Amino acid sequence: MSDDDSPTRRVDQRIKPSAFGNLLGFRVTVTGAGTAVAELALEDKHMNRSDIPHGGVTTSLMDVAMGSAVNTPAPVITVSMTVNFLRASRGKQLRAEARQTGGGVSVAYCEAKLIDDTGALCATSTGVFKIMRPRKA
Repeated sequence: MSDDDSPTRRVDQRIKPSAFGNLLGFRVTVTGAGTAVAELALEDKHMNRSDIPHGGVTTSLMDVAMGSAVNTPAPVITVSMTVNFLRASRGKQLRAEARQTGGGVSVAYCEAKLIDDTGALCATSTGVFKIMRPRKA
């Protein structure tokens, strides 16, 4: 089976979220080779004391979108991530759109943008992801 035939790499394939993603309510879809979208319907549990989405929630949404965009069926882990918060979301839904911008066999580079349902760009992010390969015996 090639990478493109893998069930986790099929375009418009919804990816089963991790337990953490389930806890927060993330919905993740691979939208193309090297692209993915993670969405979240905001609830009270996602808000901080100022009644805006908590930065940890928005960062996690972009992290999951970028990790899902890595064009490999192998698991990936986040090595580093930078987030630029541009404005507070005032919407009811968040959408992280991610794409793989480069990389190789063992590392992938990605970027993401976080948009709310009013169309406002709320944050941007870049990330480096380690592609986990099975160890040879």
